Amino acid sequence: GAKVGSYLAYATPAQSAGENPEAAASTLLVIKILSVKDTPTPLSKPEGDAVTNLPAGLPKVSVDSKNVPQIDVKGADKPKDVVAQDLIAGHGDKVKANDTIVANYVGVNLSDGTKFDSSYDKGQPATFSLQGVIPGWTKGLTGKTVGSRVLLVIPAAQAYGAQGQGQAKGDLVFVVDILGIK
Repeated sequence: GAKVGSYLAYATPAQSAGENPEAAASTLLVIKILSVKDTPTPLSKPEGDAVTNLPAGLPKVSVDSKNVPQIDVKGADKPKDVVAQDLIAGHGDKVKANDTIVANYVGVNLSDGTKFDSSYDKGQPATFSLQGVIPGWTKGLTGKTVGSRVLLVIPAAQAYGAQGQGQAKGDLVFVVDILGIK
């Protein structure tokens, strides 16, 4: 209920410091509210313009009856660097490398198309800091816009390395729906 321009004081009592009780200290934090901005509600699905005339050599993406992306890797080229191809170009805010995004995604191995992860299977979008994901996600999604559906083809060196992680092995392919920025 505080208004812009008001000050808030937040205090915590001294906590015992274990073996050194004299080191216990109270904390006082004073906050001035400079501005407020509503965080937009994330989209429920990608919204934007379908991109046609995709470059050759990319995995093929279709959707099932529930609008869940299906990835076909047959004939797809091995990536030399991260490929980030819009399938739907959203009209929302641009994603920055230090943003936390709300996204739906599907991930498969490029070698054989084996799905190793999907937020759709979990029944809800995931929230990720682009500082806490594989480098290929940070590189590929930076500059993309909210509402976009992005195909990421990521070499192993910018994913989980040659050893992989769990079922994610080698070069990876993701379809990521950017639904919002937190």
